[in-house]
Amino acid sequence: TVSVKLTLIVLIPLPIMVIMTRYYGKLLSHGFKKAQAAFSKLNDKTQESVAGIKVTKTFGYETEDQADFKGLSDEVVRKNLYVAKVDALFDPTIMLVFGTSEFLAITFGSFMVLNDEITLGQLITFATYLGMLVWPLLALGLFFNIVQRAKASYERIEVILNTPNS
Repeated sequence: TVSVKLTLIVLIPLPIMVIMTRYYGKLLSHGFKKAQAAFSKLNDKTQESVAGIKVTKTFGYETEDQADFKGLSDEVVRKNLYVAKVDALFDPTIMLVFGTSEFLAITFGSFMVLNDEITLGQLITFATYLGMLVWPLLALGLFFNIVQRAKASYERIEVILNTPNS
């Protein structure tokens, strides 16, 4: 180990990442559910329109049908944009936390080098090892995103599976 003290200093921002991950997770899960529900409504409308195309054309309801479809399509886009915006905040949050850890490592590590607590080589080694953690943290974020999507999908499937037979 290079320095237990430096390691503890670098870990200070990590609870923020845990808190933000939970926060974004709740937002993503909620957003995925709403996006899937909107897409389901759009699918229902599409099936209804295709099945009733003759009736729609016979009574001249094409304009109303198109307006309904456009409204549902716009809703799907809005819900998915919300999910994309929340998801887009996750990686910068991880990078900010990581950047803060790197800043603390370099700042406090420099003072430790000046006070002969560690060598410059040890500080460089420590900073290099810290830099190697970037991809695993981002991969954790990607995994977390997939888990939230799966959770929302599972909850929708579970409703169907738990519906009593008629």
